[in-house]
Amino acid sequence: MTDDMDPPKLAMQRFMEDAWMKRIPDACDRHLPKHFRHFMPGNSGPQIGPELYQSIIDAFLAGFPDLTMTIEALFGEGDRVCIMWRAQGTHTGTFSNTPPTGARIDLRGVGVARVAEGRLVESISIFDNLEFATQLRVI
Repeated sequence: MTDDMDPPKLAMQRFMEDAWMKRIPDACDRHLPKHFRHFMPGNSGPQIGPELYQSIIDAFLAGFPDLTMTIEALFGEGDRVCIMWRAQGTHTGTFSNTPPTGARIDLRGVGVARVAEGRLVESISIFDNLEFATQLRVI
């Protein structure tokens, strides 16, 4: 993936690289505006702001310090972009009140975002929570 792609796809790629792959501390502040809204199935409503999205990243990295994220596909049309991602890591830290199991995860998911002025302003992340729990050996 290169800089010659459409601006929404480039915005998503840079966010994923900076926030999840390079783990740059201020990546959420740089790529997400204060009014950013993130939806996840199971939550009662959107999480608002870059700080709350950073808390998602922090929770995953606390539970899976060796976490690697891979972009498997990136699609876009207009101001919308869709990413297919893969997360792999070992559960060696506490994650969402679940003590370490030592289990290895290999999880795939999809994110859809709306981009304005080169920044993600709204997104939804979808992955199989049942598969995630099964891989963690908590069910």
